[in-house]
Amino acid sequence: RDHKLWCRNCQVWRLPYTFHCGWCGTCIEGQDHHCALFGVCVGDKNRAPFILTCILGMIAATFDLVMVLPWILLELTNAKLQLAELLGAILGGDVRQPVAGNSAGHS
Repeated sequence: RDHKLWCRNCQVWRLPYTFHCGWCGTCIEGQDHHCALFGVCVGDKNRAPFILTCILGMIAATFDLVMVLPWILLELTNAKLQLAELLGAILGGDVRQPVAGNSAGHS
């Protein structure tokens, strides 16, 4: 029992840097946190794979954003043009051009 602590939940002796996780119901060596996304505790035994997974996820999300961003900008531009055409139909003119230069249908 050298420097070991008693876990009242697990009913076992544990090392000082081991913590009981209420979500998992077990003691985890070097517990960092309980990851609700993956449903596991992050500790000494799985910290490196967890960090690698987070880094790869960030790289994938960045790649997705770079690939989708041009399409999003194009759709926003099209939506603005459609809104301008709709307002023009409601107001009786083309709102994309200055009012002074709009002589369509007026005499």
